[in-house]
Parts: sequence; C-alpha cells; structure tokens
Amino acid sequence: MPKVLSITPPNPIRQRMLENKGFEVVFCEKNEEDIVRLGADADAMIFTSTRFTNELFDKLPSLKIISRSGIGIDTVDIDAATAHGVVVCNCAGYGTYDVAQHTVALMLSLIHSIPRYDSAVKERNDWSSADVPMATRLSDRTLGIIGFGRISRWICSMLRGFGISILVYDPYADLDVARELGVTPVSLDALLGESDIISVNAPLNASTHHMINAQSIEKMRDGVLIVNTSRGGLIDTEALISALESGKVKGAALDVFENEPFDDNCRLRSFRNVITTPHVAWRSTEAVRDLNIEVIENITDFFEGKPLKNQLNMK
Repeated sequence: MPKVLSITPPNPIRQRMLENKGFEVVFCEKNEEDIVRLGADADAMIFTSTRFTNELFDKLPSLKIISRSGIGIDTVDIDAATAHGVVVCNCAGYGTYDVAQHTVALMLSLIHSIPRYDSAVKERNDWSSADVPMATRLSDRTLGIIGFGRISRWICSMLRGFGISILVYDPYADLDVARELGVTPVSLDALLGESDIISVNAPLNASTHHMINAQSIEKMRDGVLIVNTSRGGLIDTEALISALESGKVKGAALDVFENEPFDDNCRLRSFRNVITTPHVAWRSTEAVRDLNIEVIENITDFFEGKPLKNQLNMK
C-alpha cells in the first residue's frame, strides 16, 4: 500500500479519495522534523509551500512523486528532485479561470475606485466624489499583460467585449493563439512604455524575480496602473511604494505580496489607491473542487502508470 504524506491541514475529501484508491494517508505540519519523521517511508507527498531542497530529498529515500496543491513550484529545487528520481507535479488547470476573473475584477475596481466609494458611503455617508479620481473607459486604454499562459488567455477572452487594446509579452508566446485572441505580442520594453494598465501574470523564478523594479517602472507611462495576481516576488515592493508616493504609478491592485501576511508596519496598507486581497484570486467553489481532483489525480495516475498531465520534470 503506497503511503502519501500530505503536508497540509487535514482534508477529509482528499483522504477519502486516496483511501478509496488503496493509499495510506498521513497529514503533518510544515516543519522539516515532522516531514522527515513521518515521511521517511512515504512514496508520495502533497504540499503547498514546503521548501524541497537537495538536503530534504536526501532524507526521504522512498519518495517517488510530489504533487503541489497549487500552480507555482518556486519552493522546489527541480534539479535536486530529478537527481533523486522524484517526479514533480503541480496543478496547472484548477483555478486559471478564477484568477483571471479576479484579475479583471481588481482592474475594474481600481479604475472605478469602487473600494473608496464604498468606504466613503458606509463609514461617513459621504456622497462627494471630489477627491476620487475619475474612471476611464477601457475602450480608450491599452492593457499590457506580462506572461501569456492560461490565466492571461482567459483575461484576454474576458476583456474582448470592452474593446481594450491588449499587448502581451512572453518569450514563449503562442503566436497563433495571440492572433486568435486579437492581442499583439511585443517586447517587454514596448509593453512597459505603451500600456496604461499592466497585469503581471508570469511565473516566479530567478529570471523574473523583481522584474517590476525601479528601472522597469521608470520605463512605464506616468499614471500607470499595476495589477498582480501571480506572485508577490515579481514586484520589488519598495520600488512600487516609491512610485506610488511619487505618482508615477497612479494605483495598484494586488492579490499577492512578497511577505504574506503583512508586517504590521507595511506601508502598502496606507495607500487609498491600492486595493489588496489576501491571496484569494483562485478561490471559488469550482476551483476548490477541481483542485482536490487534480492534486489527487497526479498521484493516482502515477502509481497506475497513466500519463501525467502536470509532470514538470523527468519526462
């Protein structure tokens, strides 16, 4: 009977799905001591933010596959996993529509200053709009999307009816899909310089860390709006704060941050032109259902010898 260690809070649905397939399931906290103690004989692991290093793989001799309960795998040393013969899978499809929908919602909330109006009416019964920026028509604006994966493609599809011009930057962009969606692939510098709104939808890795920084912000249009529903580390927080203070960046809508949760003195909390949500862009009833299915299928398909749709190494 293969053993699965789930480095997550107990999840009865996943436990039942795995046990029905003949697996032993054990849950544990996200500390290395427990992972090694309970997982030394584990054949598979489910995780969210556990840092899998070469040293940790050394201590898990029975491990054959890890399945991330999510998309990003920036906490996993892929080369080390491959060297130890461990297959790495993520869940690439479960929440792409939902993140795109949340991105569009943030964008519209930012453009229309919805949180500011809402708090003014509820907290002060203030119906004045004198100190709130006027909204703008999307049909008169250009959106730049950094990254052109599944989420970005859903964003493009959702915004087609608004008549907004869309630029995309992705070294691996599928040009046929870009043409089908009516968007224009451009260089990163062109996107930065020509976009009124920039949505960051790239994976986080060594080459993309802090890709939005003081230098890239300087290339942007004055008064640009920035939306990030991907990974907090893509944006240099201090550079963004400086740009918000100077007015170079007119506003931002963020679901992800370099430090989650915030430090008590995080300055992002003080800006009225910054909308924040607590890393919940993916969270919908349908996404939770699909995530449970997808994270389990990675493991069951592996042990049943079926092709893995989310395999990231050792293909």
